[in-house]
Amino acid sequence: MERVNILQIASVLPAHFKIKKRENDILLTTARQHMRLNQNVKYTFILTVPFSSYFLSLLSQKWKEFYLLRRMKIYSYEGFKIHVVAIPTFKNDFFFRKIFARISFLFYRKTIEKICINNEINICHAHNIGINAGLAYFIKSNLRIPFCITTRDLGRKPLSRHESLYINESNSLISISFRQKKIADSLHPLSYLIPHGIDDSYVTARSNFNESEVLKLVTISRLLDWKNIDTLILALSKLSERKLRFILDIYGEGPELSALQKLVEANGLTNAISFKGVVKHADVSKLLLKYDVFVLVSYPETFGRVYVEAIAAGLPIICSKNSGLDGYLTDSMEGFFVDHTDVDALSSVITKFFEDRLLKVKMGEKAQKASKKFFWHNICKNIDEVYNKVIENGV
Repeated sequence: MERVNILQIASVLPAHFKIKKRENDILLTTARQHMRLNQNVKYTFILTVPFSSYFLSLLSQKWKEFYLLRRMKIYSYEGFKIHVVAIPTFKNDFFFRKIFARISFLFYRKTIEKICINNEINICHAHNIGINAGLAYFIKSNLRIPFCITTRDLGRKPLSRHESLYINESNSLISISFRQKKIADSLHPLSYLIPHGIDDSYVTARSNFNESEVLKLVTISRLLDWKNIDTLILALSKLSERKLRFILDIYGEGPELSALQKLVEANGLTNAISFKGVVKHADVSKLLLKYDVFVLVSYPETFGRVYVEAIAAGLPIICSKNSGLDGYLTDSMEGFFVDHTDVDALSSVITKFFEDRLLKVKMGEKAQKASKKFFWHNICKNIDEVYNKVIENGV
């Protein structure tokens, strides 16, 4: 089998800075698992960050850290060498945007050529349709290396002319969710669906189940407005009015914490809803075994690895329609999919677990069986197929 040397280009990679320390490590985890299962693959990483000068670094801590990252050029994280490329970014699409991206590529050209030559790169994988895909496009144009794009931000806003160009020039698109895959199918003839993976150790046989009348709910999430935790609190308020007994433990932190705490107090739910702070990812699988149902109606949600971890632990999930795991699971089988704005609908599906005390067990068993499709050996097999096709088709 031909060796596959992948250059991953991403804006979401962890680093030892405040602005990056909470970044999801899924790309590094995927690379580690892929190399474990296939000795013929090797990963190299480029982290793209907004360009920051010394003068910009004086404005805020965020711009200071972007400046320091740019000056570092390369850093190590969990055994991986990560190269840093700083690119001017703009919120709006306009003529000079592509010019600045081109200038950035030319500025880093020798560095990028050295990375590609030294690591014998034969495929690039960009992790958004914007600036990362733009860098992969310039690498293909100048170094004749094919590239694919993971469509993480597809569908959130209309495509810019530059994003359309990058998609058209890419060798394939990879979607994480069914919602994105449907859009990607209309944009490119080679469109694939590959979700995030989990280790099969997450599947734990549950020795006992909660037999009390108190339903134990759990949420693990960054506390952001689009996570819609306020919708969940309002839905539970309706259950409280009906004297149904439950607890909800919320793990995570974020800018919405204070507002959510006030909402809990205003609805008289302080005895039922608790904010538990951040939980280490290594502790999540064991933690989930304490609960009956996982609830998170975030929207839009690209995927949501924690949903898969929840079903692997044998928990039914409640999440948003047309987002995250919708399409991977069947509504009313392994969990429920609801409109993320509909408080009554969310309240109604939670009520079903009170009406049928065994529902959490029956759904949980089906959910755990469904989690096997996300095991790393299945995910990495799909990644191999896509990478090999991209390399075979060439530029």
